[in-house]
Amino acid sequence: MRDYRHPGVSCWVMTCRPMVRTLWLALGIASLPPTFGEEADPSDPIAGRTHWAFQPLNQSKPSQRAEWAPASIDRLVVQRRRNAGLGPVTGSSPRALLRRTYFQLIGLPPTPQEIEAYLNDTQPEAFTRLVDRLLNSPRFGERWGRHWLDLARYADSNGLDENFLFREAWRYRNWVIDAVNMDLPFDQFILNQIAGDLLPHETISQRDRQRIAAGFLAIGPKVLLGNNPNNQRMEVADEQIDTIGRAFLGLTVACARCHDHKFEPIPTADYYALAGILTSTQVMERRHMLGQQRVMERLVGLGVEGVDLDSAYENYWRELPKTKKALKEAQAALASLKNGDACEDSMPTLEEQQAKVNELKKFIASPPAIPPRAMIPSDKDSPSDEAIRIAGQFDRKGEQVARGFLQVLSDHTPDFAEGQSGRVELAHWLTDVEFGAGHLTARVMANRIWYQLIGRGLVRTVDNFGRTGEGPSHPELLDHLATELIASG
Repeated sequence: MRDYRHPGVSCWVMTCRPMVRTLWLALGIASLPPTFGEEADPSDPIAGRTHWAFQPLNQSKPSQRAEWAPASIDRLVVQRRRNAGLGPVTGSSPRALLRRTYFQLIGLPPTPQEIEAYLNDTQPEAFTRLVDRLLNSPRFGERWGRHWLDLARYADSNGLDENFLFREAWRYRNWVIDAVNMDLPFDQFILNQIAGDLLPHETISQRDRQRIAAGFLAIGPKVLLGNNPNNQRMEVADEQIDTIGRAFLGLTVACARCHDHKFEPIPTADYYALAGILTSTQVMERRHMLGQQRVMERLVGLGVEGVDLDSAYENYWRELPKTKKALKEAQAALASLKNGDACEDSMPTLEEQQAKVNELKKFIASPPAIPPRAMIPSDKDSPSDEAIRIAGQFDRKGEQVARGFLQVLSDHTPDFAEGQSGRVELAHWLTDVEFGAGHLTARVMANRIWYQLIGRGLVRTVDNFGRTGEGPSHPELLDHLATELIASG
């Protein structure tokens, strides 16, 4: 079993300028986490709601302003500091603060000219203006978008058995960077990645951007060769559930694939309720690769003529082997005609056969250019619920489970759109603060931002908010930041 007690992949930020700005301008100090109890039945989702991470956010306001605690985050930890005999930290030199700010926000050092300009700026709020300027730099999206790409298991190749190149993965990477720089709200960020291909659109450009965002589901490692299609379908869904669970919820949901979770309130039925949504989604297709037709990542054409261009491109490579065979036969028939060996009345004339050979040669010699494409998922023609797999084995089916979400986070019964997988509803549920997982998602996100700025999260196990993870060192501060994230829109 994997050890989830330590921070895993790095974190990222979205709708984050206000929070990054607040945290970087005035930071608190973390201390030891409190102790949390264990439930008698770890997989019971109802009893499991007593765990701190599944409780509603504590939206109490910070205490009165302290003499050395100008920011709300300082006021939330001031008493803990006093109890520990700690006072305010000595301020950094302007030069050191400048360099730290540059590296944290854009990942690059300041130029000598930028250092000189900052040190010579005697106007009020010089540091605040510096932070705002860096947050508005395109480099900010490159720096902080990378943290999400790490979490989203971004790579330019498959990474497993044959490690095939994902030639179009870069489009998803660029979408993430642009989304950070555009301040796309976090709920919209999730919606686009989980269900961008299903969302309404007003323009082809908007449609393509949303589709590219849904490449989040298509990237990631997959065993391509010698894999039973039914097993591959379950493996792909498992990898997606694992990523969604840890990235958005800070939970090891995938541990419930073979049995009820041994530590968290996630029964196997909840795992397969989510699996039904994702197995009703296609991220693979059969297309040309290395001279043959094989199962690879699903690609869709972009632009007004994208679908037709992509269809023509794939058709060329699909027909090429048959065309080469037809050319050999046509050339043999042409040779017979030239030698006078043909004796059937129905044989074409020499000119007609030569024209046929020329046409086949022209087709072979004129492959279409690779069209603009992206890794884009699609709902299956007939979305359906999944059966529990006994011991996680794809060919041992048990009871069928209706598609849905984690019971520990809500009693809400989803009403899926007719003929759709349920990905739109899943995306909304992840940020729903009334009937869904919104409070937990906000906690996880706020903690990731803190972790990236400080180097240690308020919850040090940034990918695990469950019982096997650590509790928050400052619960009130974490909930305050999560509440601010929600309130920011």
